[in-house]
Amino acid sequence: EVPADPSGEMVAPIIDSFERDRPRNLPLNVPNHGQCPDLPRDAVVEAICVADASGVRGRDAATAPPVLAEWLRRIVASQETTVEAALTGDRDRVVEAMLLDPLAGRIDFDRLAQMTDEMLAATKAWLPQFA
Repeated sequence: EVPADPSGEMVAPIIDSFERDRPRNLPLNVPNHGQCPDLPRDAVVEAICVADASGVRGRDAATAPPVLAEWLRRIVASQETTVEAALTGDRDRVVEAMLLDPLAGRIDFDRLAQMTDEMLAATKAWLPQFA
């Protein structure tokens, strides 16, 4: 049940659910608290959630087929490593995140390292921690 808000935004209906205790089922990005048992706890997942006066919480649990679950865990690992790299400014962690990425990780290691350096050089104005 997606709200009939003309803007397509869900913020107003969520606030309405909080303020007036009107339960709504909405697709939202929330920390994994059991909605996706195959993924690490607290990884952000898109799930159908209930929003009401007590807040937002995942509604259902869904298990992925084993191959898909492994693919998704690898994506989560890549994203977590990307965050660690950004917080620490560690270029080697950027390379590790790229290696974990299911698509970038297919590139030859030397090319991937070169691509990482090119990306960091191109974004240095926004990522001063890598200077």
